[in-house]
Amino acid sequence: MAYHQVRIPLSNMYAPGSLVRDYLEKKSSIEPFVGHWPTLEGLRAQMNLRGEFPSNTRAVIQSRLRDQYAQLPHRALVQQHIEHWTQSNCFTVTTGHQLNLFTGPLYVVYKLISTINLAQSLSAQYPDQHIVPVYWMATEDHDFAEINHFFLGEQKLAWEPNTNLEGPVGHLSTQGIEQVYEALARAMGTSTRADWVKSQFELAYLQSENLAQATLKLADALFGDLGLVVIDADHPELKRLFEPVFIREINEDITRQSVMETIERIKVSYPVYKPQVAPRDLNFFYMADGVRGRMERDAAGAHVVGSSIAYTNAQWIDLYQQFPERFSPNVLTRPLYQETILPNLAYIGGGGELSYWFELKSLFEGTNIPFPVLVHRDAAVLMTEKQWKKIASFGIEPAQIFMSKDQLINKKIRSISNIELDLGFLKEQLEAQFAHLYTLAESTDPSFIGAVHAQKAKQMHGLEVLEKRLLNAQKRKLKDQVARLSDWHHELFPQGGYQERNRNFATYYLDYGPDFFDALLKTFDPLDQACSLIIFP
Repeated sequence: MAYHQVRIPLSNMYAPGSLVRDYLEKKSSIEPFVGHWPTLEGLRAQMNLRGEFPSNTRAVIQSRLRDQYAQLPHRALVQQHIEHWTQSNCFTVTTGHQLNLFTGPLYVVYKLISTINLAQSLSAQYPDQHIVPVYWMATEDHDFAEINHFFLGEQKLAWEPNTNLEGPVGHLSTQGIEQVYEALARAMGTSTRADWVKSQFELAYLQSENLAQATLKLADALFGDLGLVVIDADHPELKRLFEPVFIREINEDITRQSVMETIERIKVSYPVYKPQVAPRDLNFFYMADGVRGRMERDAAGAHVVGSSIAYTNAQWIDLYQQFPERFSPNVLTRPLYQETILPNLAYIGGGGELSYWFELKSLFEGTNIPFPVLVHRDAAVLMTEKQWKKIASFGIEPAQIFMSKDQLINKKIRSISNIELDLGFLKEQLEAQFAHLYTLAESTDPSFIGAVHAQKAKQMHGLEVLEKRLLNAQKRKLKDQVARLSDWHHELFPQGGYQERNRNFATYYLDYGPDFFDALLKTFDPLDQACSLIIFP
């Protein structure tokens, strides 16, 4: 199947002046909060920075990966990556995500393919280095409601087990998940492509004991032949490597102090910035009896919220040394854990993730852990040739595709109307008239300025109301064109949101088969920082 693509700047998806847009545009205002820029040169510099990665840590991870993959199909490239792990020229590029059911929304697949492509690109550019793409499974997350469903087209398929959902989702039994499989089978029918999708679900979820195993199997089945290495870091030997950071966290309050300081620095350049993640006074969870409870400081040391578990700082440290598997980093300390145990060069994530990574630079410096290169994952809008042609017929430029539906409709109505609906020229005239009135008020009686200001606001508001009413009248008159554009927008932006945040990959595999994955693999280039409009026949 032939397909083609149009690439537009990824920054078009973000508001001007936002942190992520400024990062994509490499603005100097964001530079203090990042490491090396996401370029080949920046990544080469990161290799030099990570060149002294501890050999004992490499050996522990290699042993863990061998155990983890012992029961999975042999995939040559994955095994090659694991065997190279202990060599000093072996590095990783990593993405992480929750254990979304059947990958969840499209952007999870986009993250994984971006990571694979970046690793392949770096390996080709620097053949003396061995670069491994890694998927870090967030097995310890406990927000089940965020991950228990996916959308097949407009249909929501949800898993609602009758079990205790308070603990880490990775430990959650897959018992009862066959109900989702049955719903999926009914919705997809019996085509060859549908049978392939159903087989992937069956292999992963109906033949695994828990959600962590199922997600590992699915990611390996989809991307193992491309060398993707999946890691579940919920393991005592791996967490033992993180003990120094836990000790400093409980004794020195390093995360809260560093992150709050960085947030205040960000606000100097971005006054309206709202922290993506706010630090707590203790940024770890404690896992016991199937529950992942938040740790909180108190006068004696710290306790687990909602329980009777409480110890002094010294006792907590002793407990960590005995049972490291009971301790779980939160959203702010998890990046430190990742970079402690992986010889990592870059983290690939979406805009929300990058926003909280920007808060962490000084925390990394304070713990002497190298801060990774941050790379925005690839984005895509998938469409048919017919949908693509409608863009031109509506008078929409590709770079305008992320305008809201109302903005696009207003633009279209203005372009096809035979009357002038934009009253901007009248507003400019009004501005000039009131500028003269302000001058008169200042030179006669300054107390009149308030009255002039009130009158200006009233008349400006009146013009805006008239403009809106004229536009709505034209929408009614041109309702057929409005309906066509609304239908097109819903097709590409289901429920008014980005396609990638709603639809599951199975929706598009049904339409395009293996060409769906092929198009993404051949199109995505995370260092290009572009969004791909991929057009299928």
